[in-house]
Amino acid sequence: MSKEPGREQNWYPISKLGWFTGHIREGVEVTRRQLELLQPARARLYVLDDATVARIIRVHRDQADDLTLFQNQADRWKTGPGLTAAQRAGVRAGRQADRPAPARFPSRRGAARGLPVTPHNL
Repeated sequence: MSKEPGREQNWYPISKLGWFTGHIREGVEVTRRQLELLQPARARLYVLDDATVARIIRVHRDQADDLTLFQNQADRWKTGPGLTAAQRAGVRAGRQADRPAPARFPSRRGAARGLPVTPHNL
């Protein structure tokens, strides 16, 4: 199980599976729409100021941290006793929905290496 420092993992019953799956799918769709909106800025780097870029990156990282918590929950459900075939399929579907599109801005590893956060990193 992975967990980000400072983030508390809360555990939920399998009855919350539908909520988690819907929440993950909605998050992926919102992220996809945001990426579409940001694509024109790649060609016109002066459009976004550094504060806006930093906020975009922060929000993306927060969402990525949430996915880690959701993945932990799915792993716990998978190993739990007594799952029905439908519940097991739902956990698998949720895990597939949480695979984000490739990042378009610095990764955690890049930030850890001290890469600057600028419009040029988009």
